[in-house]
Amino acid sequence: MTRTTGDQVTAEEFDRLVRDFPGWLIWRSSGAGWWWATRSRLLTEEEMYAEMHHTVCGEDAETLRKQLDQQATIEAGRAAVGR
Repeated sequence: MTRTTGDQVTAEEFDRLVRDFPGWLIWRSSGAGWWWATRSRLLTEEEMYAEMHHTVCGEDAETLRKQLDQQATIEAGRAAVGR
């Protein structure tokens, strides 16, 4: 049986986030270990009013993924109505 260390799991989670959210720059803070993501583009004023965020964070990879999924849902909704 192969055991994985916390660092290996973290690296796998990181790789999945990077793969699943290509429009975001993702990192983990060195202090408290929070996970962060910043869009690789600037948002328009209209997008910000629509509750799209330039940067989101979570205490762990799962929480960050939920934040990124929420942002993707907002963005997809705007695209569906042509905005």
